[in-house]
Amino acid sequence: VLSVVQQLASPQHQPLPPTQIYLPDTACAMVVAHELLFDDTPWLSDSLAGGQQAAGGQAASILSSASKRRRVHPSIAHETAARLGAQSLRLWLLGRNADTFALGQENVEAFGQYESLTSRLHNILELYADGVGILHELIQNSDDAGATEVSFIFDQAQHGDQSLLSPSMREWQGPALCVFNNAQFTPRDLRNICSIGSNAKLAAGNATGRFGLGFNAVYHFTDVPSFISGSHLVFFDPAAQFLPGATANNPGLKIKFAGESFLEQFPDQFAPYLLCGCDMVSPYNGTLFRFPLRNKHTASRSQLRKEEYSEEAMRGLFDSLHDEACELLLFLKNVRTVKAFVRREAGAEPELLFQAERSTAPGTRNEGAIANYISGRGGGGTASVDAFYERLEKADVRQLPLEAMRLTVHLRHGPASPRGDEVREEDWLVCSALARGARRICEMCLKPEGRRLKLMPWGGTAARLSVSKRPSSTADAGEAAVATESAGSTPIAGRAYCFLPLPSATGLPVHSNGYFELSANRRDIWHGDDMVGVGQLRSEWNIALLQDVLAPCYAQLLLYARSLLHGPAFYALWPSSKPAEPWGSLVAAMYRLVLDQPLLRCEADGGSWLSARSAIFADGGGFELPDAARELLLRRGMPLAVVPAPVQRLLAEAAEAAE
Repeated sequence: VLSVVQQLASPQHQPLPPTQIYLPDTACAMVVAHELLFDDTPWLSDSLAGGQQAAGGQAASILSSASKRRRVHPSIAHETAARLGAQSLRLWLLGRNADTFALGQENVEAFGQYESLTSRLHNILELYADGVGILHELIQNSDDAGATEVSFIFDQAQHGDQSLLSPSMREWQGPALCVFNNAQFTPRDLRNICSIGSNAKLAAGNATGRFGLGFNAVYHFTDVPSFISGSHLVFFDPAAQFLPGATANNPGLKIKFAGESFLEQFPDQFAPYLLCGCDMVSPYNGTLFRFPLRNKHTASRSQLRKEEYSEEAMRGLFDSLHDEACELLLFLKNVRTVKAFVRREAGAEPELLFQAERSTAPGTRNEGAIANYISGRGGGGTASVDAFYERLEKADVRQLPLEAMRLTVHLRHGPASPRGDEVREEDWLVCSALARGARRICEMCLKPEGRRLKLMPWGGTAARLSVSKRPSSTADAGEAAVATESAGSTPIAGRAYCFLPLPSATGLPVHSNGYFELSANRRDIWHGDDMVGVGQLRSEWNIALLQDVLAPCYAQLLLYARSLLHGPAFYALWPSSKPAEPWGSLVAAMYRLVLDQPLLRCEADGGSWLSARSAIFADGGGFELPDAARELLLRRGMPLAVVPAPVQRLLAEAAEAAE
């Protein structure tokens, strides 16, 4: 009989004509093949042999049911049994619990990225450079989802590789990057993450970048990303090489794990997800991604990227995240804490490397006013972009929201950090606005072209006031900082932000944030004077955002800073030269605005603040006023202002241009 079975399964007899095939079961009785299971779950053999005695609850019921199913005779190879119509016990168990693609099982539905061609993903990886920007994308998605906390966990463990969904998954049980946030996926999120480059994310008014092209940058790390959120565990396998039953049309798997027994049935597969409060039994009130790193072997076979992602490269990524951790949180709408951990062994608790946490000064008002206005919270409105445009069309632009906040960001190091226990504290001023008083940019949004691009007139600036460093022991005790540096002694290299920092420098002493139109790879803002059509509109939008929103925010920031900083430290926040375009247009617009603002210090009559138009500059024109003469004129009430020469020059240029 076994010889006949081998012959029927041989290539020359495939495919078989439509007829019933009988195979011997474990008792040597001949049974129709499709009624038999072949046992490809050896780790469950004892439990199956004893029925429900080795398990409890839902697992007991399923194992009891499995133990009653007839098995293929153990002398018949699994591959042979499968060719002749017998079912895989592994897939039978999965089909009993999974909400997945078509496996020929009940309770099954198609699921996966709709445009998941490996060539498309390969092109995205060419567009999105490897580096810390990938972590930015994951933070941005978390922020859009409403999360307040994001954790990155470098899991260095080698996990068990026996009880897996498929033997091919063994290659992805090694070191991984895990990313947690405390927001849960919505049905919309599940749809969006499956659609490569979809504009569906733009329908949500409060979304900066929800699961578009940027999320797919994680394929720099892995071929098989996965995540848990709510009641589901989702795997993607765009090459259809690793997951059971994955195909080009359905390159993924969505498993409803809550209330089921997956952890007992496939313990090695699901043990790596026992992190951040996830127990693989109860619905998970958050989201946990797992990106197993591509090693040399998997890289050699990958259709996405031929380079391995080494543990050294991952440590370098964490170092980059650490170096900019304080500045990541300045403009985010919801995320207030970013943490980094390392897990050294399977089952061990992750150890803290560092965490950055943002807080606002006591008495801060209007935090979140812009996001609330856009989403309609507090006014009975809805969160769609179209609903926002309706509100904007009816609004008095003079009453649109403005936020001016003083923030403190603490960077603390944990026991796993090689940097010791130092605490870094940075004090920032952040001023943001939603087209306050700017009718031109509102009209650009409301035109058909602006609505189609989902333009949003939101921008702001941030200036660092001081940096303090201290050991964590003194920080906890409230003692004085070991070292404190003011804004003048710790200048920042201004960067462009689209709520998270972009690689491009601006040449300014402050950071500049906006709902900019970006290049396709999110590395720079769209700019150029040699464009037509939509490209020209995007460039014009960015200029309008700089002039109509960011320039007033910059001026407002200086008005706020004048009471906190003095002398050189205050003027360190002013641009001392006009940078290259498009940032030069921001500087020119800001200097025109401050001509009439009381921002220049005069020490006459006990001290006051003057506008550039009303002040007399003590120095300039190639000479310096002697100190004695300056003191005499001040005593006589002369409105003298001592201003750095570069600032004075740019004020003069602005006054000349305004005439």
